[in-house]
Amino acid sequence: LDSFNYNLRTSITVMPDHSESSNVLYFQDFFPENDSTEIDEVDPAEAFFELANAPVVGFKIDNCTKQIPTNKKTKEVRIRQISDCQSHTGGIVWETSYLLSIYLTSKHSRLGKVLEVGAGCGMLGLILAASNVADKVITTETTEVMQNLQQNVDNNTCHDSDNSKTESTRCCSPSMISVRRLRWDNYRKDIETCQSERSSELDPHSFDTIVGTDVIFSMALVKPLLKTMKKFSKPTTDIFLCVQVRCEDSHDYFMKKAPKYGFSLKECSYDSKNLLWGLDLDCKLLHLRLQENIAEKKRKLDDYTMSKSNQGREKKNKR
Repeated sequence: LDSFNYNLRTSITVMPDHSESSNVLYFQDFFPENDSTEIDEVDPAEAFFELANAPVVGFKIDNCTKQIPTNKKTKEVRIRQISDCQSHTGGIVWETSYLLSIYLTSKHSRLGKVLEVGAGCGMLGLILAASNVADKVITTETTEVMQNLQQNVDNNTCHDSDNSKTESTRCCSPSMISVRRLRWDNYRKDIETCQSERSSELDPHSFDTIVGTDVIFSMALVKPLLKTMKKFSKPTTDIFLCVQVRCEDSHDYFMKKAPKYGFSLKECSYDSKNLLWGLDLDCKLLHLRLQENIAEKKRKLDDYTMSKSNQGREKKNKR
């Protein structure tokens, strides 16, 4: 791991300035928004092969996104990819990230506080933050993916000290998005670490929306993923996952286990006619929600456990 982190640090370079776009390959170069004629002429598999192999990819948050006033300059998200990474799958932007970002920004006006699990390069979280559909986006990843994710978030956020902020296309304020480590098989430790820093970013049961793309790929991680999502859900939390069936056994296992962890599950892959290219690539869009009675029982159990723990500490202190 140390050797990998060293290689990653030495390979990362600062992306081109946001005033220069000649080296960026945009999603809209292949899929012009609201132009079904041109979309029909595109081979989605070929388009995403080109995007996956580009050093820097971009997404234009157009005026057709209802949250962006028409008198504002178009914002852009630009992502540095590590397409030759062999250690993990978070080095490139997968097609499901583009699909889910378009679905959420066009279908949902407010997402509230958003948790992104398995954020990879950060494309989805940055689009949601820049589109003003989220109050705050917490992007999360494992240790080995964190550095490139943080670099991309930093490169796309505009600080008040930025002298070129009036002309910059940097997409959002750093107050709208942050990066946290969240390991599905050790989420309790990562919550404790966050709270020890006096941050509420990873407080349990505090998220209005949870999103993830291509997060179902390993049998061993299905249960940890479900437990993690349950830990951060409340009765009104909407969970949107966009996946390709990369491992059929893992996908079937997830679909079977989700109800056992208290989630209702609905496939909504056909909800948007503008995203038919997703069906061509066998992308599936899933909507999960904790069933209210189970969510309430879980909340009461957590409250009871915390109350007993506090009582124990009080008795110990009195002694």
